[in-house]
Amino acid sequence: MKRRIGYVSNSSSSSFILSIPGKPKAEGELFEFMFFKGDTKYVDPYEEKSYPINDVVSAVMSQLSDQDPMTKDKMIDLVSCGHIDHPLLGNMDFFKDSDGNYQWKKQEAFQKEIAKEVVEDFLRVHKNKEFYSVSFSDNEGDLNGAIEHGSAFDRIPHLRCSFH
Repeated sequence: MKRRIGYVSNSSSSSFILSIPGKPKAEGELFEFMFFKGDTKYVDPYEEKSYPINDVVSAVMSQLSDQDPMTKDKMIDLVSCGHIDHPLLGNMDFFKDSDGNYQWKKQEAFQKEIAKEVVEDFLRVHKNKEFYSVSFSDNEGDLNGAIEHGSAFDRIPHLRCSFH
């Protein structure tokens, strides 16, 4: 189950921590990470429309171009702030006190601990890679919503942190 602490709205956004061999120097290199040769259209998972693959690659590349690789601590901070899928985050009722009130500080500390475990496992599996974060929101136009909810990162090992 996914849990979020704080304000929740009808719009959503997701951050993706990408595990890639290094920062792409050009959009063609990023295309090779993300898609298969010959792919030309990116299909929106909810709408009956598609977008040119180059538009998707350009949207991702624009976020990567000014970044340095993420540190472990930045990865943990990002993962601990969003929704992550983890079996220990299912029923959070054990953070209620005897009056039924949530103990938010304890829950936040627990989420940080789980985020640390998730990131350490991800780093262990993806040795010798660099890690970059990109974020997309369905509140920033149809293409960004399609990237957030679609399959743009299916070929890249990644962690997804949802903010719904």
